[in-house]
Amino acid sequence: MLEDLELAPDDRVLLLWLPPAEVLRQAAARLERGGVVALGSRDEVYEARPAVRDLVNVMLHPGPPEDIPFRDGFFTKVIDAECRWRDAARVAQETARVLAGEGKAYLAGLTDPDLFRAAGLRDSPGAGAWTVFEKPPAPRRVVLPVLGDA
Repeated sequence: MLEDLELAPDDRVLLLWLPPAEVLRQAAARLERGGVVALGSRDEVYEARPAVRDLVNVMLHPGPPEDIPFRDGFFTKVIDAECRWRDAARVAQETARVLAGEGKAYLAGLTDPDLFRAAGLRDSPGAGAWTVFEKPPAPRRVVLPVLGDA
């Protein structure tokens, strides 16, 4: 499932759904210096935790993808293999918010890509069945020197 994705060993990955434990194990193995966070309902997270408790770079977090409880620009990759959301526009905004500059979102089964474009993400070359978006790099701040009185 994740083999088509460009995951670097130090990526910080957010899964907008809770996949089977085997998928989490595969992701953990590819992210040697990074980590993966998967979102799911409280019951799903509670049931899934025992299967991955030995993985130090995997965190399961209860919550919906419409309200991602992480800081702006934290994740380098956001992935969803299902794209079944209550509020797709809100998921697009949250995805754009938590992605780092030049970070990518990989979405399978996406029905309305315009919502992600409207949230500020741009199209990126696809990877297999995935629709891919990239967040533009953050603008560089230019600090001009203060000129003193001459």
